[in-house]
Amino acid sequence: MAYGLPKGLDLTTVLADTLESSEQMRTILKFSNTCEKTYGLNFDSKFHKNDNHNGMHFISSYEAIRFLFEWYNFNEEILFGKASNMNAQDLVDMIAKHYKNISDHFEYAFLPTERIINRFRDILMNEKQ
Repeated sequence: MAYGLPKGLDLTTVLADTLESSEQMRTILKFSNTCEKTYGLNFDSKFHKNDNHNGMHFISSYEAIRFLFEWYNFNEEILFGKASNMNAQDLVDMIAKHYKNISDHFEYAFLPTERIINRFRDILMNEKQ
């Protein structure tokens, strides 16, 4: 049962419901369906049946940022995995690709900081590269 909806009403039946108490939920679901069908719109929605309105501000803000910036993540598992055989040039190429991706998304040139470069330098030195 969704929070604030009458017993027995769930997301599959709420769209056909006409109760005033479910009007906001119907509007949100219709908006979500419309957005999903609109091409080019970076959109996602989730229903958290065990959370109520007051707690959703934190959850939805966190999930929105993760969704909108999922392209940002730098996959360090490639570097530090047990099967990693990355050499110095591979690492330089990977860092350059990552910062080009960031720059392209924001339409502004971003470069790695000295701290980032030093961190990866230390990793390579520890690996005797």
